[in-house]
Amino acid sequence: MSSNIKIQRICQFCGNEFTAKTTKTQFCSVKCASRAYKARKKIEKIELSEVETARLKKQLTPIPEKEFLSVNETAALLGFSRNTVYRLIKENTLIGCNFGKRLTRVSRQSIDNYMQTMKGTPPKPEPLQYDLKDCITITEAQKRYNVSKSTIYKTLISENVPKIKSGKFTFVPIETTDRIFKELKK
Repeated sequence: MSSNIKIQRICQFCGNEFTAKTTKTQFCSVKCASRAYKARKKIEKIELSEVETARLKKQLTPIPEKEFLSVNETAALLGFSRNTVYRLIKENTLIGCNFGKRLTRVSRQSIDNYMQTMKGTPPKPEPLQYDLKDCITITEAQKRYNVSKSTIYKTLISENVPKIKSGKFTFVPIETTDRIFKELKK
């Protein structure tokens, strides 16, 4: 339905006076409406960015120098999850005190001690390099020793025998497997 109403209004964006045909009209032209929409979206993006920045700043706040830290603060300090901190408390690696329901605190000294022990752990030794000529596949080992694949895998795992993956085959050193399976046959 068309309207015969003509109302003098002021544009919400540019401030010019215009003749509106409805009571809901806010802008004098499509151009002003488009510019107002873009300005509104720009403000929303800026506000969203400020909220995100404030959230990140809150996460990066330094842990206070307190004698006892909460589990969340400990997890943030060590870079672990809360579950890992609880597991370390249960294993008595970290000293935790429970001051009632949901008030577990960890002493700063135990955290420092834990960090010192972690620095002192030796690096893992590099695995020995074997030539594939000195190795056999799992299937060949199964035929050679007349045992099932599961027996071979369980034995290799229990004896910590290194396995070498090459393509779709898994190789194991002949010397080591001979020694292990000769001992088992005795």
